[in-house]
Amino acid sequence: MSAERTSTPPTLFLLDVTHPEPPEPGSRLLTLPNVNVTQHIAGSIDRECQRMGLTMLQELEKYLAGQPLDYQITREQAALRA
Repeated sequence: MSAERTSTPPTLFLLDVTHPEPPEPGSRLLTLPNVNVTQHIAGSIDRECQRMGLTMLQELEKYLAGQPLDYQITREQAALRA
């Protein structure tokens, strides 16, 4: 994946698990424009997974359309989450 991160045309990577986790301060993963690192939510099953997937897709559609997100958080908020 390291080589693919800088591919042309760029591929968008949506990651919820990294190694190490969380990424180290200054990690290149946190600065690449085609990589989005999100929180890892463990233990989801059944319809919960479907609901989270649908919510993520709806947020992605809004993001790509330049619309306000329903669940946007700041970098400061993200730093406080596990």
